[in-house]
Amino acid sequence: MAINFEAANMAGYNNPKIEVFKAHANENLDITAAPTKSNILGCLKRGCIPFILLTMDVEGMSHHFLCPFTGARESA
Repeated sequence: MAINFEAANMAGYNNPKIEVFKAHANENLDITAAPTKSNILGCLKRGCIPFILLTMDVEGMSHHFLCPFTGARESA
């Protein structure tokens, strides 16, 4: 019995792809733009790791945060 390891079968196994989604918050820290749930779920189903790039405009300055998407909660 021969075991055949093809590179195509192992693609992304130890080095998963990262996808970056953009979100924006205003001065009141209200989220004005964000990725949809279906976009995030599609990313996870493809085996990718979703990251959120959050841009915030506070006191006339623009701040950027890049963080992995680790969980979610339902809004009330």
